[in-house]
Amino acid sequence: IIYCKYTFFLVDQLNSVFYSDFKIESIILPLGISFFTFQQISFLSDQYKNRKLNYSFKDYFLYITFFPQLIAGPIVRHNQFIPQLAIDRRNDTFKFLCIGSSFFAFGLAKKVLIADNLSPIVNESFNPNSLESLNFFSAWIGAICFTFQIYFDFSAYSDMAIGIAMLFGFNLPINFNSPYKSRSIIEFWRKWHITLSEFLKDYIYIPLGGNRGKKARIFTNLFITMFLGGLWHGASWTFIIWGLFQGLLLSINHTWRSSHLSNKIEYLLMYKIMTWMITYFCIVVGWVIFRSHSTSHAFEYLKVMTFSNGILFPDRWKLQLSDFFQNFLSFSPDIDLNKNHLLIGLFLFAFVLIIPNTNQILDYLKQDYDKESKNILKWKPKIIYGIILGLVSGISIVSISTEREFIYFQF
Repeated sequence: IIYCKYTFFLVDQLNSVFYSDFKIESIILPLGISFFTFQQISFLSDQYKNRKLNYSFKDYFLYITFFPQLIAGPIVRHNQFIPQLAIDRRNDTFKFLCIGSSFFAFGLAKKVLIADNLSPIVNESFNPNSLESLNFFSAWIGAICFTFQIYFDFSAYSDMAIGIAMLFGFNLPINFNSPYKSRSIIEFWRKWHITLSEFLKDYIYIPLGGNRGKKARIFTNLFITMFLGGLWHGASWTFIIWGLFQGLLLSINHTWRSSHLSNKIEYLLMYKIMTWMITYFCIVVGWVIFRSHSTSHAFEYLKVMTFSNGILFPDRWKLQLSDFFQNFLSFSPDIDLNKNHLLIGLFLFAFVLIIPNTNQILDYLKQDYDKESKNILKWKPKIIYGIILGLVSGISIVSISTEREFIYFQF
């Protein structure tokens, strides 16, 4: 993984330090290398510690090459997958069909109808050539839209991977659990890319010492863990700085949690609101660093978000819902960050903070088919829900009209 992902980055750094001109021919990057490498690392580590993992080569090979999760996760561990090979699922065919198709349909809708439609706004906002034309208002809209784009894009692929796996009769671990509802960075990392967070905790943070020892040692462990987590995403200083920034936030969070004051006021409503706002603000700043093309670009973008280019609100503040939905489903190539994008942001805030996530909606199918539940947001095996599922899938497929980027592909 070092050779395939980081050779060019290391050579560039050596050239910049020693003023040399080393050149490397193109390297073919194996598809999904970040994910199947982590799977094998976890297997080898557990085998070394346990020495009782008596899997056949056939089972191990299927575990490593099981295709639904290879491109974008979730990062599946051997003890979560291989034991399922011995389970007889013939009596649960209908259950897995319902759950799997529902997961896939919701994931496809999140990717095509939401993430892909946010892409033009984000690309225009984060275009280095657009920095001079950005202002406080448009920069924040672009940054917030990216927080939703990366969430709906990546969680959509996780949902689709889980759905495809269920169609084959396998349960994959949940990877997202409404992370933008978090009221601390610690909580955020327990809900965002859950399988990666657990991998970093179990195979890096805890072996380094975890929460044991003095605060300086704990903070060092956090910084090392998040530094490697950032570097895992890609060979760029922006990912490294983003990882170190997350380590800093986690250290501050741990320090605050250990204080007596936090225990006294944590039940106050105003405290909950403030902690959510501060957490989301930190998440946005982190994603700006993550999305920027370079460290200098990130620095300049953050400067614009602090009034350096002035604050210029768009004209005509009369917000029309018809314009909003029309623009949301069909962005023009020439993007002008305006009032409709503000409405999009508000709509998505309501979506992620109020509407249950995919896992919560489909929980009834995973449990006991509670057809008598009056909660209309809980999925049930009824004809009306099948019709809705078909409509969602149809609209999503019809909406795949242009080529869109998969922003997690490079990771």
